[in-house]
Amino acid sequence: MNYGDSEETFEWSDRDTYETIRLVAKAYRLGVEAVAPRGPRRAVVTLSGREDSLARMMCDMKTLGAPEPFVTECPPTRDAYLDWLRAELGKIGLPPAV
Repeated sequence: MNYGDSEETFEWSDRDTYETIRLVAKAYRLGVEAVAPRGPRRAVVTLSGREDSLARMMCDMKTLGAPEPFVTECPPTRDAYLDWLRAELGKIGLPPAV
């Protein structure tokens, strides 16, 4: 199901789980069209949505070093971050992978 007028396919990696791309997509109101795992922490993903939302996400990744929700909502300590991540993944129906 396509969520908008534009798609972007790229490799996503996260030190804990590639499933964090689903939190990113939610924060930018994007749809997750495909996730092809390349290991427990990497996947090739395709997101769809409004072109400006995709562009904003890509810009945030380049200029801030991370996309939302990791810029504004992420706790500062590793333990607090892992608790937050488990809770956020649970909210979208994913088992905690960390």
